[in-house]
Amino acid sequence: MLYEELNLDEIPGARVSHLGEIMRDNTVSWYEYDSLTEIARLKGTASPSYLIQSWMRNRSTTDYLKEWEKKNNPHFQADACEELLSRVHATSITLTPTMWIKTTAAIGIRTLRGKDGGTTAHPEIAMAFRAWLFPEFMMELVKWYRMYQHEE
Repeated sequence: MLYEELNLDEIPGARVSHLGEIMRDNTVSWYEYDSLTEIARLKGTASPSYLIQSWMRNRSTTDYLKEWEKKNNPHFQADACEELLSRVHATSITLTPTMWIKTTAAIGIRTLRGKDGGTTAHPEIAMAFRAWLFPEFMMELVKWYRMYQHEE
């Protein structure tokens, strides 16, 4: 009876196998992406996209994004990524989320233009952005990590 009442449309990434089992579809994101645009607005800026681009200009940010994509994205274009980053660091090209996504086939960051548009990211990437933008949040992350270490 419970199985009959189960609505697969409400379970992110769920699908039914050929045997009738409920399975998770790995091509569907399990996590709801967080809005980098909204996080940037919390800083009180008139131009959230500029803050996002400033964050992406940082070499440690691009290294983090590259490592995240290598770990989580089987279609990540690592060679194209290296070429893009060498061009960005050697010239005055500004790396944008759209450029990153199109060049590397990235899935960790998404952009949407127009009304209700903006830049969203996987929670692990959004936390890195929030930590870069708000030093007090970085301090909390460090405290949480230290508490976790002591528990183990």
